[in-house]
Amino acid sequence: FDFVMTNPPFYDPESMEISTTRMDGRARTNMTVSEGTFPNGEIGFVLEMIADSLRLEQQQQHKPIATWYSSMLGKKTSLIKLQKLLVHLLGPAHVQATEYGPGQYTRWFLAWTLEQPIATAPAAACPPHDKDKFQVSLSSLMEQGGTNGNQHAMPITIQEAMAEVTSRIVAFCDSSPGGWDLTAEISSSNDDYDNKNNNDMMINVRIVESMPLAVTNFVDESLQSATGDGSMDIPESILQALQAGEGSHNLLPDEGHFLIDIQLKPTVGQDSILVQLSCFRHSGRGLKAIEKIRSSLEGEVCRTNRKWRKIRQRQEQQKLENTDNNIEGNFQTQR
Repeated sequence: FDFVMTNPPFYDPESMEISTTRMDGRARTNMTVSEGTFPNGEIGFVLEMIADSLRLEQQQQHKPIATWYSSMLGKKTSLIKLQKLLVHLLGPAHVQATEYGPGQYTRWFLAWTLEQPIATAPAAACPPHDKDKFQVSLSSLMEQGGTNGNQHAMPITIQEAMAEVTSRIVAFCDSSPGGWDLTAEISSSNDDYDNKNNNDMMINVRIVESMPLAVTNFVDESLQSATGDGSMDIPESILQALQAGEGSHNLLPDEGHFLIDIQLKPTVGQDSILVQLSCFRHSGRGLKAIEKIRSSLEGEVCRTNRKWRKIRQRQEQQKLENTDNNIEGNFQTQR
């Protein structure tokens, strides 16, 4: 099927009694009790749908019965809880929601898919963050030298600056920041732009996790509550369906739990390199990795973090000691 669409029973029989008539005896609805009620209301109905969709996928050897599963909801609180649950379990790229209105009644629509998403799916894009964009000045690159510690020639060219910033990003990934095993994939190089204007230069670097998906558990570690506030525990039927068979990592794109796409290009004045991040997370694990990389990358590339400040202090101290030794050596020679 292309999709499964439902209009679930809105009411919980334990909390609301359905009556077809009022005091005047006139019928207000043709809905029967069985049509209007379900254990735990519309939330209970959709939870059963989620568990069924996962079980059917396992039975079909990870080939979903339908591309999309969907349900209308009568309460916004139901939408919020169920959407958080689905994002928690499947990842944001698998979930879509919208609102119908205005009118006499407002209704909400929730849909999910078990198809493997692309890494750059719009629904997986992280909200913009102030750490997603920074500049590295050419003057600082000349003062600091390259990743090997050697000083750059004066003046440094745009090509050299782009290559240096790229090498610093690669070195950052190789250092396994925060214990994350990262890989930097360079999709273009300065050689492609030898005959182009410097303003047209661009390098793209992708950061992904090196750990094979086959040995990772896609279900997020915090299984006690999907909503984060303890208002909804994950039903055992859904956990069993997710964990029933190996290969649940098929819910992830080939790139894994997250992708950070970094674009490098010269600024308009060509006195700095602009570094711009586009982040995509496909699980809670991926979001944690993105938060770590966001908080650390600028300080490492610009060499303004604590580690590099200490390195510069040691270098300055060494220079002073060398200068003192030279002065003392010249004095002894003159004597």
